Amino acid sequence: MYEDVLRYVYNIDTYKVQQIQGGWSACAYKVQGNDKKEYFLKVYDKIRPSTQNMYTSLHISSRVLRWLNSYSSLTNDIVELINTLDNQCIYEDEKNIYILYKYIHGKTPRDEKISNTHFNILSNIIAKLHTYGSEIPFDLTVITEDFNIPFYDNLLNFVTKEYSSCSKDLKEVLSEHLNTIIHQLQRLMAIQKNIVKENIDYRLCHTDIHKGNIIIDDSVHLLDFDNLLLAPVEADLFAFYQQPRWERLLSLYKKTHPHYKVNEQLMKFYNLRRVLIDIWEEIELLESDAHNVDRITSLNNLRQQFI
Repeated sequence: MYEDVLRYVYNIDTYKVQQIQGGWSACAYKVQGNDKKEYFLKVYDKIRPSTQNMYTSLHISSRVLRWLNSYSSLTNDIVELINTLDNQCIYEDEKNIYILYKYIHGKTPRDEKISNTHFNILSNIIAKLHTYGSEIPFDLTVITEDFNIPFYDNLLNFVTKEYSSCSKDLKEVLSEHLNTIIHQLQRLMAIQKNIVKENIDYRLCHTDIHKGNIIIDDSVHLLDFDNLLLAPVEADLFAFYQQPRWERLLSLYKKTHPHYKVNEQLMKFYNLRRVLIDIWEEIELLESDAHNVDRITSLNNLRQQFI
């Protein structure tokens, strides 16, 4: 399907291009070259709202990932980006954006519990990532945390006005949760206004660390750096906070960051913002991008937010 892009942009003659399970933002393909090398290709459809929302940040985050591949202590811990023939991180045509990576063999655990050994490795990867910040030699303004809630007006407008005319299957999922969403939006806004921004240390954060974004073999490899932010470390740590192995992670984390103290306000902000972002993105997909979305999967993802 994308053989010409691989040949003329990356100088890769392909033996096989096979679609595999990817994330919600892009289609994913395993590429086998005639040189017996293997690659992982992500293709972002420019029509999709998600691609439009992250267009500029994708260009910056890919450059930061390339820098981490070359100059950081994370070289063996993270996915490796493949440059185009003209040394660009990203290629785009009229329809799509393409990013190519070295393929990593192993298992994505997704719904499986990872071992304590692998969890320890992941904890150390997070700690190492957070040693990097504004010293990275790029303008990181576009991917710097501003604590904004860009989806606020759209989500509030949907649940208070547009809901009545939305698709039937979406209406069935949301019918019992409209007041909950409104309350959560109000609570998130209140937390945002109370965040004390002075003296917050901003570090490089992945912001989407979960089992679907790691590969496990003898070690652990972190994938999908699309949502990189220069942000308070809670932007990563909130996903583990008060979960069963939080104390284990914190103990390992403090070996690298001995002075770290939990900012409860930021933990609440990131946790609630993540829930509401996930709700809005599924609604947006179902209503604005119906020709691309797997409705059953997307509706099930939405249901999970209310459990």
